[in-house]
Parts: sequence; C-alpha cells; structure tokens
Amino acid sequence: MIEDQENKMRAILNEVYFGKARQIVGELRSVESTTEIKSRDELVDDIKRAVASKKGKDEV
Repeated sequence: MIEDQENKMRAILNEVYFGKARQIVGELRSVESTTEIKSRDELVDDIKRAVASKKGKDEV
C-alpha cells in the first residue's frame, strides 16, 4: 500500500518534471531559421523607414 503511494507520487513528480522541461525546451526552440529572422527584421526596418519618411512629408 505504501509502495503503491510512493510509485504514484514518483510517477506524478516525473510527469511534472519532464512536462515542464519539455515546455521550456519547446519555448526556447526556434522554428524559424536565422535567414528568415534576418529577412523579417530587414522588412520591419524598411517599413519603419517608409513610415518615418511619410510622416516627415506629411508634416511639411
């Protein structure tokens, strides 16, 4: 009876530990490649420049 409870507790702790570890690894893992990230960042910079230049023209 006590051994059954120990086994249940051990299984629960094991599930929590590995579940949390799996969650953390999943959050850290990047699905996008570095080239995709770099091209997206360049696109964002281009859009920022376009918006900034448009604001400058509108204010004149």
